[in-house]
Amino acid sequence: MRIFKAFLSVILFLAILALISFSITKKTNAETGYRDYLSLAANASTVQKSYDFLEKALDYIEENGLTKGNTDIFTKGPLTDIGIWYEQIKGARDTLFEIIKKGDQSSQLEKDTALMRIKEILTYDGVDLIVPAGLDFYPFYGESFIFILIILLAFLIKILEKINK
Repeated sequence: MRIFKAFLSVILFLAILALISFSITKKTNAETGYRDYLSLAANASTVQKSYDFLEKALDYIEENGLTKGNTDIFTKGPLTDIGIWYEQIKGARDTLFEIIKKGDQSSQLEKDTALMRIKEILTYDGVDLIVPAGLDFYPFYGESFIFILIILLAFLIKILEKINK
């Protein structure tokens, strides 16, 4: 029985390490894949730069299937709807494309207004990016939640065993 408990403890420890590694990897990939580019697009000084950064962000988003779905397990709302978020970013890119297409016919006021609008679309109050909560773990959001519950349950069982002794 003692060997089984030691084995279970090692498995539990490895599961926690795996979850931490998975979380760090997903977060890092999200930051370098789309978050940094969205932030750069929101703060770009020219329409062309903003457009280029949005293109790079959208490339990652589309390649990784972050175009539809919902990141919330229990409730489905617009703030966790990936499709709405994706369409907003595409719309921002399309707005910039129209201004670029006009070339010199676009006034500086029109360009500045577009850049301000892009910042409003991509950020809260011009600072924090608007991204559905939990998107970094999508589509593994449900699996991660279940995995965490299993780990917590195992800890609870261990604690109850020690209390009962």
